[in-house]
Amino acid sequence: MSTVTKVVILTAFMVSSAQSAFTDTTGMCLNMAGMTDERCACATEALAGEVEADALNLYDAVGTRYLEKLSSGQAMVEAWDGAIAETASERGMDRRALLKTTNDIGKAHRTAILGCD
Repeated sequence: MSTVTKVVILTAFMVSSAQSAFTDTTGMCLNMAGMTDERCACATEALAGEVEADALNLYDAVGTRYLEKLSSGQAMVEAWDGAIAETASERGMDRRALLKTTNDIGKAHRTAILGCD
């Protein structure tokens, strides 16, 4: 197997791993009007390159709860606030600090989405 082939396979694996590791980050993108699988996968990959893994894990954990709350019929703001409160409580974090972190990542996520036209 050539070196180029190995690099291509490794790169594909890394991209696939990053996307599957942050499934709910991609899901939050897909929840927005007009988004496609390709654009949201691109944005998740771009975000993973911009944000530390620990912070992105927090964002994704909040996203998991957020998407669950949306699917149960809660409004967006109520769902996000509830997801922040539950995640902060579960992890023993200050709610406002978590909200600031996720808001900063959310801004980076929107920038990544816009960059993936």
